[in-house]
Amino acid sequence: MNNDKIYFLEILRFFSSLMVVIWHYQHFFLPFNTNAQEKFLNIESSLLIIMGLDIEIGTLGVYIFFGISGVVFSATYLNTGKILLKDYFVKRFARLYPLHFFTLILVAFIQFLNFYQFNSYEIYFYNDLKHFFLNLFFISHWGFEDGWSFNAPIWTVSLEIQVYILFFLLINFLNKSKYMLSFIIIIFFYVLREFFFDTNKLNAFILFFSGTILYRIYQSEKNQILLILFVLFGSANLIGNFKIILFSLSIISGFLYLDLILNINLKIKRFFEFLGNLTYASYLIHTPIQLFIIYTINNFNLRIIRFENISIFFCFIFIVYFFSYYVFKYFEKPASTWIKKFYPRH
Repeated sequence: MNNDKIYFLEILRFFSSLMVVIWHYQHFFLPFNTNAQEKFLNIESSLLIIMGLDIEIGTLGVYIFFGISGVVFSATYLNTGKILLKDYFVKRFARLYPLHFFTLILVAFIQFLNFYQFNSYEIYFYNDLKHFFLNLFFISHWGFEDGWSFNAPIWTVSLEIQVYILFFLLINFLNKSKYMLSFIIIIFFYVLREFFFDTNKLNAFILFFSGTILYRIYQSEKNQILLILFVLFGSANLIGNFKIILFSLSIISGFLYLDLILNINLKIKRFFEFLGNLTYASYLIHTPIQLFIIYTINNFNLRIIRFENISIFFCFIFIVYFFSYYVFKYFEKPASTWIKKFYPRH
């Protein structure tokens, strides 16, 4: 078993971010709230298959993120001795906030240009001062919002901030209770979910703490159990609206199983880590890139570009990950390192 990174989760992180980027590509040519039937009109069949508009691969990618977070946080913090509040949250702040702040300002500027020149916003429309401050403080999806705003994909991180707080408060109890507390938390939020319409908020808790259980199984090297969970969760298509959660956990279980049974060489590990490093940048910069492209098209009247074309689709994906590499290398990583040096661990 790896005692450092779980490299197969690095490649899964990459594919999960790719699912979200692919899913959001539809904003180029579809109104935000287009119904399912309309989504299939005028789209090349090959692009339709890749985008997975009928299976909502964006939601699947996000749910996998939530589960992976539970695994990674368990590997990082459980059974590692005393964890100071300052160290915990400085590390989270350094990891998440610099790029969030940069992309928030970038999106605000582009949306300002859109509104100034064309009297309308693009893609997400609640771009007022209230929602700017909600985004600024990572509370854009805590129930205070009126709708999607600014760099809207950050909603998942906004939810995870709540999960991080709960996880920190329960670390000592999770250390003492190997599985039971996580099961209780999952059941608690599942029951709550039945009384709330916005299930995404509660699913984040369910998936994260499911991830803590999967990590315990992975840590004990019980690869047969992971394989069984992979099969059971993956075949759970009859369990109503809970099936996408189980399918997400099936995929994570499968990748953890692969990490246990396959001994990959250093070059492959580095490649997996390289792709994993692109995840957060691609997640946060793809919307600013979309907005800039739309603004440029509107400003220079370039409406001959057909985003329903699969060649344009692949160009967009390439652009996103090309810039993700440089954003990670020259901004995200240095900013995180600087903050952690400024607030040294005790």
